[in-house]
Amino acid sequence: SSVPYEKGSQFLFFLEHTITNTLRAAGKDPDGELGFECCVRAWFAAHERTSVTTSDFRSHFERFYSDPCFEQAKDKVDWDLWLNSTGFPPVDVHSMFDDTLAKRAKALVSDWVEGRPVESNSMDGWTTVEVTYFLDNLLLEDSAKLSMDLTKKMAELYHFDKSSNYEIRFRWACLVLVTKLEDHYDDVIAILGSQGRMKFLRPLYRELFQVDKDLALSTFVAHNSKYHNIARKMVGVDLGVE
Repeated sequence: SSVPYEKGSQFLFFLEHTITNTLRAAGKDPDGELGFECCVRAWFAAHERTSVTTSDFRSHFERFYSDPCFEQAKDKVDWDLWLNSTGFPPVDVHSMFDDTLAKRAKALVSDWVEGRPVESNSMDGWTTVEVTYFLDNLLLEDSAKLSMDLTKKMAELYHFDKSSNYEIRFRWACLVLVTKLEDHYDDVIAILGSQGRMKFLRPLYRELFQVDKDLALSTFVAHNSKYHNIARKMVGVDLGVE
């Protein structure tokens, strides 16, 4: 499940946000020696090559920020609620995010689906996270707005099919299958023949099975011996051969 990872990352962001605001209010540099990054670096330095617990981290955090000016900040952190409660985090962390880059990615999605002109350099300088966020949002669009022509042009502009990053290639392959761009089905097969992670295998096999059942089955027969036993069984169930 991705829930513990997402909730954990939001908790760390909340701690950083809380400490940063406290330092700024006190006229201190958030990137200085009391910044949250320094706290985390000190944690790793102190516990390198050791086993640790969440309680250890809490103790480290409270010692690092033992100065009285941090008392109100620490009072805002309900450790028990964050760590032991179910459901969503107790604080709306998303409202604290700087979503400038997310808005840029969504704006580019809108340009593509609305048929507005898109330049070949529209993704220059983007990180992998930005590109995958763009593709994730594109795949959330109504399939009626996604066409083979759109996918073809995207391949020409961005060369996703040539990417060495599987997070990008996986999403590109999903777009290929959603738009039924048969000229690029080889890109899908290449991933299924070189990857063993279920997060890639199962969605691609399911989508491929919907658009070309025979190709999905023949690909599975050709490559399943390379997959982990659990992955092979789960994909087999998805394809109705287990």
